[in-house]
Amino acid sequence: EQSSNNWTTSSILIPCLSHPNSGEAPAPIDVSKCFGHGIVNHQMTPLLSHQHYWLPPQYNQCDVKFRQQELIPLFSRACKEAGFILNASRIQNNKTTVRQEFECSRHRIFQPSKHTKEGSTRRGTTHRAVTKENLCPFSFTIYFHKELQRWFIPKIGGGCMCHSGHCQIEKNYLSDPKRRVDPAELELAVEAIRKNIPLSSIQALLKARKNGTNLTKAQLKKIRQMSVLSNSPSASNMSPAERLVHNLQENPLAFYCMLTAVKEVGSNLITIKKTRKRAGANTTTEVFDGSQMRLDPNDDTPLAHAEIIMDALSLDQGQKLLLCIGWTTEEGSRHFAMFHETFGVDVTNGTNREQRGMFRAAGQTLDGKNIPFWDALIASGAPWVFHWLFCTCLPELFPQDLLNKCTKKNTECNKIERKETKALMNRQEKVMLP
Repeated sequence: EQSSNNWTTSSILIPCLSHPNSGEAPAPIDVSKCFGHGIVNHQMTPLLSHQHYWLPPQYNQCDVKFRQQELIPLFSRACKEAGFILNASRIQNNKTTVRQEFECSRHRIFQPSKHTKEGSTRRGTTHRAVTKENLCPFSFTIYFHKELQRWFIPKIGGGCMCHSGHCQIEKNYLSDPKRRVDPAELELAVEAIRKNIPLSSIQALLKARKNGTNLTKAQLKKIRQMSVLSNSPSASNMSPAERLVHNLQENPLAFYCMLTAVKEVGSNLITIKKTRKRAGANTTTEVFDGSQMRLDPNDDTPLAHAEIIMDALSLDQGQKLLLCIGWTTEEGSRHFAMFHETFGVDVTNGTNREQRGMFRAAGQTLDGKNIPFWDALIASGAPWVFHWLFCTCLPELFPQDLLNKCTKKNTECNKIERKETKALMNRQEKVMLP
């Protein structure tokens, strides 16, 4: 009985030939009519070649790499057009033929964790099937003739063309498994990611191409993460701070100002330095004179903070310590130029992977919408951190003429940030907002 969860595959169009040595151009054949006849044994000879459809001459290999990059994607694209995702289940090697079996992706049932502690949430997955009846029965098999070195599809074959337990889905809503995507399409996606093209635009670009590749934003984010790591051969040995600085340094559209503590070789002397990267210029480093900070005698200082922590925020194999870094992008600079009259700042603790305090500033539109333009990684919530952010980092990243036009500043941070900001504004620092 046909229903939304029980249906039969309408068509699977594959380019085929009527004879292995045919000189004609391949024609699309609906191979779904070839399966579901209960015959699974095809120990054939060349004399029976007319009983099969043959794939084009370029499909003349059966090694693992060829199947993964050429053969399986051919059938995966056709099944995606039919409204479901195909899995290559297993391969069997006989004397005269090689069997490649396919099944519906819903053939695997994921069972929740058996952790039954009271009040706990069942999490985790397993590949164990609950019962055989719960599996989608769709399956079919194609063959590779070793003597002729060609893949073929029997005109009367076994398998099942019926689906059960899931709906037929429009192809635009089906994502492609990353391992099945054409390497050229992946290379295009990586190149677009490195140029900071929005993920939604990359999705539209891949869909509009010939293969119609559909990758989710989660898949593209994973590709972006792997692309960043691949740019650094020793990324696995990097500290969190080194990864952040490396990413900002490699990104041509990112600009930053950084405060570091440098430990002299062979001594315990620590020097505080400021490094900045601006648009169209190389990075410059200079010694940072902390005497310009007007702090209370009992407040923490950059030098005192550097002496306490030297591990998670280390740079250059422990020779440097990242104290604070603020950055923006070309897009962030454009947003600040548009919405600089009023902006707010906020500090969030414990929500990022490195478990360090994160600082963010956002401009405010006329309708009250927040537009982020400035981020910072802060390892401490001491007054000197906010003093450095507003008095040193902010003027290094944004034009002074725009800063002078800021008439209001909203703060929704912790008490120390509000206290320090208020004190700075009362002192009318020359680089601070009026």
